[in-house]
Amino acid sequence: MLRIPKGELPTQTQNYLDGQQEKIDALLDYPARVKAGKALWDSKTNTKKGKERFDEVRAALARLCPGARRCHYCEDSAADEIEHLWPKNFYPDRVFRWGNYLYACGPCNGSSKGDRFAVFDEREERVDLVRGKNDPVVAPPAGDTVFVDPRREDPMDYLDLDLDTGIFIPRSPKGSRNYLRAKYTIEVLKLNTRDYLKHARRSAYRSYLDSLRNGSLIS
Repeated sequence: MLRIPKGELPTQTQNYLDGQQEKIDALLDYPARVKAGKALWDSKTNTKKGKERFDEVRAALARLCPGARRCHYCEDSAADEIEHLWPKNFYPDRVFRWGNYLYACGPCNGSSKGDRFAVFDEREERVDLVRGKNDPVVAPPAGDTVFVDPRREDPMDYLDLDLDTGIFIPRSPKGSRNYLRAKYTIEVLKLNTRDYLKHARRSAYRSYLDSLRNGSLIS
C-alpha cells in the first residue's frame, strides 16, 4: 500500500463530476441525498456522455497505479473497479468527488472493504459505520477516518513491511492512534490473511536480493 499521486482529470470530466455532485448536494434531506447518490452512481454509464466521462475516470485512475493496473490497496491483482474510500452509502457528499476514488481489485473492493469504514468520534473512540437493511438512514457521526487514505496520506507512515514474512505491521507503538489506524486498515483489507499477497511480497524481495547478489542491479 503506497501513497497515490494526486493526479488530475480532463476539465470536461471534472466538470461532469461536479455537476453530478451538485444534483445530490442540492437536496436538503440526508436520506434523499443517499438515495439520489446511489441512483446517479448506478446509472452513471447509462448515457454516452456518462460512459465517456467514466472511461476517462478509469484511465486517470489507472495512470495513478504503482504498476500496470496495480490495485491502490494491495498492489497485486489487476485493478478494475472504482472504489469510494469514504463509502457512498454513508457519505453522499463524496459520491462524485475525484479525491475519493481509488482503483481497486475485486477482492479489495468487494469482499474486503466494501462499505466497511470507521471514524474517530469526539472522544477519540472508534465508531464503526453500520446500517442494516431496515435501519433508519441517518448521517454518520463527524470524525476523522480510521482507515488510512492513500490519496491524502503516505501509508508507509503507518505501516511497516516485514520483508522476510511479507506481513504488514503497524509502525507506531501499540495503543496509539496511528497504531489503531494501521491495524484497522490491515484487517479491513485482509492484507495479511491473503496468502497469495504474502507470497508475492516475499518473492519480490527475494528476486531483488538475487539481483543484487548477481550484480544485475549494479550499473
